[in-house]
Amino acid sequence: MEKPKYDVYISSSWKQRERVGALACGLIAHGVSVYDFTNPACRDSPEIPPEKFPQQFDPEIHSYREYINKPEWRAAVECNRRALDACKVVILLLPCGNDAHADWAYAVGRGAYTIVVGHPNKDERTPSHLWCDSFIERDEEAIGHVALYLLANDDVARAQREREEAIVSARDRWGTAELAVTGIDREHGGK
Repeated sequence: MEKPKYDVYISSSWKQRERVGALACGLIAHGVSVYDFTNPACRDSPEIPPEKFPQQFDPEIHSYREYINKPEWRAAVECNRRALDACKVVILLLPCGNDAHADWAYAVGRGAYTIVVGHPNKDERTPSHLWCDSFIERDEEAIGHVALYLLANDDVARAQREREEAIVSARDRWGTAELAVTGIDREHGGK
């Protein structure tokens, strides 16, 4: 199966589906590709909102291994992992539960740029949120932050900036006459 390519993975709760969708739309409007787990077009497996499996785990009734080992859940988490492996930025949209935190922590471990947006519910805290690269209070602020981060860290843009900086440095050191001989300076407005 071909690996999907996304700039951003939004990790949150199904209870936040409206916020996830709005954040995804805002990012897409800024040219950012987004893995939105609530959007069936992003998934290669059926969605599994909590209402699809309403019976909660109960150790008095279930073996956890048997309870959790459902093909639908395995397909969903593997779909999410493929998207996480392909993304550059992971947004943890709070408040959310264990699954969203697990996805976010996986991204932290693989070195993705991670952002925690919002705040947990009253009387909750998660010190591992300190692993994130950035805290952002409001969803709208995350859109501009992500767009700027991706622009600043785009490989093509970075290579172009480094090349231009090298030419300016060489021009400062050697002067434009020597660079013009090689033709390098003409590409960048030299005479």
